[in-house]
Order: sequence, then C-alpha cells, then structure tokens
Amino acid sequence: MAVTDYIQTTEALMDFAVAQLKTYTKWSVAKHPGSSAGDILKMLPETSLPAAIVFYSSSNYANKPRRTASLSVIVAAEFQSADGRITARTLLDKAISLLDGQVSNMALFRVVSDRSLSLGANIAAYEVQFKLEDY
Repeated sequence: MAVTDYIQTTEALMDFAVAQLKTYTKWSVAKHPGSSAGDILKMLPETSLPAAIVFYSSSNYANKPRRTASLSVIVAAEFQSADGRITARTLLDKAISLLDGQVSNMALFRVVSDRSLSLGANIAAYEVQFKLEDY
C-alpha cells in the first residue's frame, strides 16, 4: 500500500488548522494556496486585520511517522499601543494554544518555532511553524 493510503491529505490537515483557528472569533482566518511566507506578506495589506493565514511548505516521508509535514501560520495585526487592543504577540500565543498538541485523525500538531516578520507599514506579524507527525 502507498503511504497516501495511510496519511491525511495536505488539504485535510490545512482545513483542520483553519477550523481550529476559526474558533477564535477576533481574527479573520484564511488558507493560502502557496508555500511561501513572502507571497503571503505581499497580500497582507489587503487582508482584513487581525488575521491568521495558514500555509503548507513541505513533507518528509518514512515509516514512523509515515509523514512529517511542515505547516505555518502567519498572524498579523495593526501596530497598537498598550491600550488593551489585540496585538500580534497576543495572536501568536493564541495560534500556538489552538494548534499545539492537537490531533487530526492520526496527525499530531507540534509547535517548532516562531519568528517576527518585518513588514513596515504599521503591521506587526509573526510566523509560527508547526511540525505535523502523521502516523
């Protein structure tokens, strides 16, 4: 049997991430068809902020887990003063709390890293990368 007989499709994993992120109602959530953070950054000025954008970048295949995939979420918000409004750091923490440790079928989401993104134009953003172990 082919590995694809055992693992979830990439679209199913992305849809799961989008559904989890949509449980937080204070941001817009989108699934990006590309695999580059650079492409997403170009579209951010036209995106309703605050936002979380999910994209897939790569997979490696083996026996256990059958696939290890890399999926990222870019969170973005307008720069805000410390007046209680939503900040990009708040969104970063929210994305991690909604996805880290979650299981979709047999795929386990684990946070790997996060980094700030330099956008200028009054937008603060972070990319958080997740490793998905699909058994």
